[in-house]
Amino acid sequence: TPRVVARPRLSPPLAKPRAMLVVGSDCSGLCTESHALDALGIAHTHAFCSEVWEPAIRAIRAMDKRPRVMYRDVTEREVESTPEVDLYVCGFPCQPNSVMNLK
Repeated sequence: TPRVVARPRLSPPLAKPRAMLVVGSDCSGLCTESHALDALGIAHTHAFCSEVWEPAIRAIRAMDKRPRVMYRDVTEREVESTPEVDLYVCGFPCQPNSVMNLK
């Protein structure tokens, strides 16, 4: 008689694969949110950032995964034109570089 071997039951995946997280930031500095997500192993794309400080802008441009859109000044962009994101991060103005600090 033929021997019947039971096949193991495959369990369903614990979680469905997620779409890539879309991130945007203002007063972005060095875009540390992107570095943190990389360190955590979270797949993401950086839709936009805004930064006025030139050394930070040069550092952002040197990133492997740099933002698709870079605004120079958050106060001069139209909010309606900003890409939609899943995670929005806003830094604080760096006081030593702030025009207000000169007064």
